[in-house]
Formats: sequence, structure tokens, C-alpha cells
Amino acid sequence: IKQGTTVAHEFKFTNKGKSDLIIRKTQSSCGCTAVENKKVIKPGESSSIKVAFNSTGKIGGQNKSVTLITNIPGKDSKGADKNKITIRIKGQVIGSSDNASK
Repeated sequence: IKQGTTVAHEFKFTNKGKSDLIIRKTQSSCGCTAVENKKVIKPGESSSIKVAFNSTGKIGGQNKSVTLITNIPGKDSKGADKNKITIRIKGQVIGSSDNASK
């Protein structure tokens, strides 16, 4: 994307569990990502997480993340807590033609 542009994406998901999915907290890796979400998702219900990346002041490769802290119990096959879900955002910010020569 060009520097100074904001890009948004909506990550959709469904609660396939038997109880309410509660999103307790969201954490972003920097102030350039903004998150909106519904806090309680009933069994069988779908929802989404909206993430926006503002490239103002950024240049080159960008790797950002948004972590959701939920009420999902247990550990995954690698031993990590299931209650932490990480969404990774990766992209390349190019400068304007004025900035390209600097």
C-alpha cells in the first residue's frame, strides 16, 4: 500500500463450541491497528473482528498482530494456551514518489 493509506479487513468466524465464546480483551502490537469486536458470541453464532492498519509514518515491510484473549479452555497440540488467538497482519508500505528518492 502507499504510505498514508489506511487498509481495513474483517476476519469472520463462527463459535462452533457448546457455550458462549467470550472475547475478554484485545491487544494490538502497535497503535496503528484498531480492533472492533462483539464481546459475547453464542454457540452457532458468527461474528467478526475488524482490523485497520494506518500506514502513516510507516515504510517498508510491516508485521503487526492482534491478540484476542478469550474464555477457550485448555492447551493446543503444541502446549500453547487456547485462550490466546493471534491474528497476523503483514504487508509492504511504499513511499510516495516524493519519498522514493529520499
